[in-house]
Amino acid sequence: MRTVGTTIWMLLVAACVATPRVDGLRGVERIGPGRGGVLQVYSLHGIGSFEIEGPSPARICFHYDADRPFTKLEGFDLTRLEGSAHRGIPVAIDGGCARIEATRDPARYRVTFVDYYR
Repeated sequence: MRTVGTTIWMLLVAACVATPRVDGLRGVERIGPGRGGVLQVYSLHGIGSFEIEGPSPARICFHYDADRPFTKLEGFDLTRLEGSAHRGIPVAIDGGCARIEATRDPARYRVTFVDYYR
């Protein structure tokens, strides 16, 4: 029989590892969770966009395929969509990854990316 403390702990763990819902893929073959809350995005052409709903991931890393990660992003934009008001979210680019530096509030976001070497 589960205790209340165990149940609460399980709910907190599930909330921490919840992945956002993804749709509106353009130029993206596949998206999936990686270790440590990293969202892994695979794009054969190195340019695309998608929308995510839920908490924004702390880090998004881009790849052409499983063996070939992007080495440098030329462009990246994370925009929080709120009705008619769109707000850009500050990020830090590190090679082929983007680190989200703003709040990770649950919301709807649009991600647009361009690899430097596409």
